[in-house]
Parts: sequence; structure tokens; C-alpha cells
Amino acid sequence: MKNPKSKLTPQLIELVIAGNIQQARELKGLTQTEVAKALGVVYTVYQKFELGERRIHCGSLWQIASVLEVPMENLFANIDTTKDGKDLTMSPFVFAIAKILVKVPKPVQKNVLDLVRRLKQWEK
Repeated sequence: MKNPKSKLTPQLIELVIAGNIQQARELKGLTQTEVAKALGVVYTVYQKFELGERRIHCGSLWQIASVLEVPMENLFANIDTTKDGKDLTMSPFVFAIAKILVKVPKPVQKNVLDLVRRLKQWEK
């Protein structure tokens, strides 16, 4: 049963998923053409997936998650926190940091995470 207070529509959910796919692809350092080729679709079909202009079937979502090497649930991130089309994806600042961090060694990533957690505790 649909929640009458919810402003989430199927179209808005599809836009959230499309944004999550785009972010995962960019973090992986792949082009739309590379992902399209790995999926066995033409570039324009994949581009429409990322723009939210073409519905993505469940099997294709699984394939996309596999190609991007992310858990399927990552493609559904932020859906429950999305309101009125805001906060569809991570902020440009956080995204820029994520793009840098995925390129550094895992021990450095852990150190950065530890530092951020300490800064958060300091805030209290």
C-alpha cells in the first residue's frame, strides 16, 4: 500500500538508481562506452540508463552491479532518504573525495577514515 505522505514516485526512484550507477561507474574510472560494451548494449542505451530515461530491468541491474563491482544494494542507496528530488546522490565535495580515495592504497584509506571519525568525535 502506498504511503500517502511519501513523495517517492517510481520515476524519482529510477533517477536515484541512475545517479548511483553513474557515481559507481565514475568511481571505478570507466567510461559509459566501456560499461555499455561490457553489458553488450550500445552506448546510447547505457547513456539513457544513467540519465534515467530508460527503465532498467532487474537482470540488467544485476549485470551493471557486476560490471561495476559493487553490491547490488549500492545501486539502491539513498532511496529511503530522498525527498522531493533532493539529496539524490552524494554531494560534489564527498564525491570528489571518494574519487581520490579509491585510487590510494587500502591502508591509507583506513587512516583517512580513522581521521574523519576522530574529527567527528572532536565536534561533540
